[in-house]
Amino acid sequence: MIVKKRTVPYQLRALEALERRLPKHHPKRNEVENDLFKRREEYEGEKLLDEFLSYIDLYLRSYYIYHDVRLKIDDLLIQLDALVMTPSFFLIIKKIHYCGTLYFDEFEQLIQTVNGKEKGLPNPIFEADWLCRKLKLWFAQYDVEHIPIEFLVVNTNERTILKSALEHPLPVVHVHTLPEKVDQLARIYSHPILSEKKLEQLKQQILLHHLPHQPAILPHYNIQPNELITGVQCPECNNFSMERVWGKWICPHCNYSSKTAHEQAIFDYLYLVEPFITNQKCRSFIQCPSIRVTFDLLSNMPLERKGGSKHRKYYLRVE
Repeated sequence: MIVKKRTVPYQLRALEALERRLPKHHPKRNEVENDLFKRREEYEGEKLLDEFLSYIDLYLRSYYIYHDVRLKIDDLLIQLDALVMTPSFFLIIKKIHYCGTLYFDEFEQLIQTVNGKEKGLPNPIFEADWLCRKLKLWFAQYDVEHIPIEFLVVNTNERTILKSALEHPLPVVHVHTLPEKVDQLARIYSHPILSEKKLEQLKQQILLHHLPHQPAILPHYNIQPNELITGVQCPECNNFSMERVWGKWICPHCNYSSKTAHEQAIFDYLYLVEPFITNQKCRSFIQCPSIRVTFDLLSNMPLERKGGSKHRKYYLRVE
């Protein structure tokens, strides 16, 4: 059973918004476009991981799957790409999406070769092992100390070649072999340790303590909010000059009309500028002078609301 589904990553949404709102000749545009391309590729890999992970019901009777979980113990964050929980073992999945040839040498270094050029990369096995140790501490808070917690590093780029100088097998696999690896673990750990009731209790604790990740993207690129293009973008011709006329947004360039074109603009603001928006800031960003119209537009969107009508703030709902 999938308990926490994967959603479109916050960072990807933010990069898409930034690409829309950044002027064509902005000095950071190429960097943003390259990062957006990479993040889209990674997301396709994540969806591929989800597809192969869905096949584990062929081997497991009872299981819980959590995607993109962030927990905290003391001051340490535990960020999990995927977590599989069964009555007999838990499995952490650390996702990587590397191209070329990956070589794990005898010094436990990871060397990537692309087009004949080598470079060292952080060894994901160490990070996965660290996550495993911290997750054991987190579960110990709920009297879960004896269940085995394994990890796998899963490469979601099927064209990548994996090599190793080590004699013993590494916990690194291609995504298409993931179901078989889960089957192997299920055969090794065949004796149930936790009851369904305990798994259900842990499920509630994980969902309760999950910390959504909302990284600020503009500071990363050293971009100021006043460098962004404001206004409502036309879905047809992509110009940022739509005008509000009699309950619709009308594009003066192509005459395209829409009742909901403002929604993308408001979401762009929330992903880029601040995690909340007010009526005043919304009017300025979407270039709509009416307080009442802006109130109606914001009220009809799927946003969380905090504060009274005069000081109300509207927030993104982030999982």
